[in-house]
Parts: sequence; structure tokens; C-alpha cells
Amino acid sequence: WPSKRWPVEHWQDLAARLEGEGCRVVVLGQSGEGLECGVDLCGATSVREAACVLHGANLAVCCDSGLMHLALAAGTPVVALFGPTDPDFLIRNEPRLTALRSTHSCSGFWNHAAQVGEPGVCPEGHACCLESISVEQVMAAVHVKLDEKRVN
Repeated sequence: WPSKRWPVEHWQDLAARLEGEGCRVVVLGQSGEGLECGVDLCGATSVREAACVLHGANLAVCCDSGLMHLALAAGTPVVALFGPTDPDFLIRNEPRLTALRSTHSCSGFWNHAAQVGEPGVCPEGHACCLESISVEQVMAAVHVKLDEKRVN
């Protein structure tokens, strides 16, 4: 859904900051979703291959998507961005997940609305429910998650 996508500029900024800190960035997704940074595997992996890449990763940063669920299934810590869906409704008691939520008042509407219209269409008209999540917030969550991984 377009409402579940973080702006590309935010992804590019995040990747540049991570690379600046010495992290190796690998980008997964569908063909054409690449960020022109890091190792771009968009459209180049099967689900099994993506699971192997995620299993070998120290951390996955993603939106609420199939890759988020695949990363958790592969045992990888995840920082995930949520807008129209509610992480408490979808995933419970998962210590490997750090959920960052949109600050829009419609956050989580998809899981709580008595009558939902077209899938992914925000009832308040936001084209992107995730735009309120900043790169700084994601970087802070990444640092916490990586520190947790080092301790364990």
C-alpha cells in the first residue's frame, strides 16, 4: 500500500547515515525499489534467498511488510515502521521487534476501523502514513537494537 511506504528520500538518508557509521547496507524488495546505495538486491532474490540474507543480517529496518515477517521468522532483530496497521494487533510479545508508529491520528486505522474502505487508503487522506517518522527516530531505534544484540 502506498500509505505503508516511507518516503524514498528518508530511506536514502538512513542508508547514507548507516554506511557513514560503517554498517554494510543491503537493500531487499521488488524490482525497481532500489535506493541506489549499498548492495542492491531488489528483484534479485527468491523468498528463500531473502530469508538467508536476513538471517545473516545484524538488523533489518523495514516497513510493515512481508520482509518484516520474514526477518522475524529468520531470527533477525527488526526495526519496523507502522502507519495504517497496528503492531500490537499484528505481532504480540516479540522482543526482536521494535515498532515505530506514525504520529498521525489515523495510525493503526486498518486494524481498528469498524468499516474500512479501500485497503490501504487512509480515512484522513494521508498519501503516506509513515512520513511523520523521522530518520532520527529510526537511527535511535537502530542504535538501541544493535546495542541489545551486542549485549546478548
